[in-house]
Amino acid sequence: MGYEQWETCNRSCLSPHRADTYGMVLGHTFTCENLEDAERLTKFLRKSDISTRIEPVSSSRFSIRVKGTFDNIHSYLVHCREELTQDLENEMRKVQEENQDTPDDQYENEAIEDIKEDLEAVEKILAILTLDRDNAIKTLEELKEGDVVYDHDAELANKDEVGVNPTIAAIMRNKVLLDNELISIQDKKMIIRKIIPAEELFYTFQPTSGIIPSEEELESFNITLVQLMNADLEYNVHAGPELIFKIDVEQFHDELENSDISNESIAIILQAIYVKQEIVEHIVHILSRTKAETVEDLIRAVQEIQEKQLEGTRTVLFFNISPEYVKQVVEDLKKLEIVRLKGNKIKLNR
Repeated sequence: MGYEQWETCNRSCLSPHRADTYGMVLGHTFTCENLEDAERLTKFLRKSDISTRIEPVSSSRFSIRVKGTFDNIHSYLVHCREELTQDLENEMRKVQEENQDTPDDQYENEAIEDIKEDLEAVEKILAILTLDRDNAIKTLEELKEGDVVYDHDAELANKDEVGVNPTIAAIMRNKVLLDNELISIQDKKMIIRKIIPAEELFYTFQPTSGIIPSEEELESFNITLVQLMNADLEYNVHAGPELIFKIDVEQFHDELENSDISNESIAIILQAIYVKQEIVEHIVHILSRTKAETVEDLIRAVQEIQEKQLEGTRTVLFFNISPEYVKQVVEDLKKLEIVRLKGNKIKLNR
């Protein structure tokens, strides 16, 4: 199992999705990386009497990597730095000459910025490659075949609440050995399966558009251009609008924490649910308080009443809700039989 496979195994099984589908704005869509996780989430939601459905979604990506030994890649990047430095000097000289009697040439200035960005990218890649090489050499020198490089369960038990995720740190620290398949994954452990000389290791980097090697450069520096074609399925779990009324947030929080999802992603998901709950409560309160008779009346009232003081605090909630969103909320509330609509007339069910 290589770096990308290990990364997939330990990434969050859930991530918040930008679009609210299932035909309702008060519902929510969660993206799972495999069917097992999607079915587990669906089972949990349905236990709370929340309608859900699973939708498989295809995912395809294209990316480019440059592959070679450290020395070969290093030589190529030094070559790029020299070429870009010369190009930068030429462009700056050209602009200086042209600007003696004329305003700045926008094209030339943009060209200079592009070259500077490529030069910065070269320096960053060189720094990362050097760090990757040092980490790989250190591990190869200190460990032997069969040794454990990283134990997920042990690190998780000792992990502080604040700090870098230990799994991600282990992946980045051992990226080169994972890519070279010198590490195997067994029972959530990274284990050295083979020791080879450090100079035989292959490294990869993602080039910017200005440092993609030509065919001649690939041959000259003995490096390879790898075009990655990735295709996979993800699974969207669409939860209905009753989610914000029926979900037990604490239980849902526990369910998410029992997965590999990051604390940051959990916070984003729960925040989305909280915001929708507050918005619906605000709109229903306005409908009850203002005696709005039509959807247009309600929209006007929502635009006029944008603040809510939290009782017993000095905190104010400010609502910036578009008219289109109000209309969609009303449609969801109608489906949940919280409001009645007859034509454009609206009435709160008691």
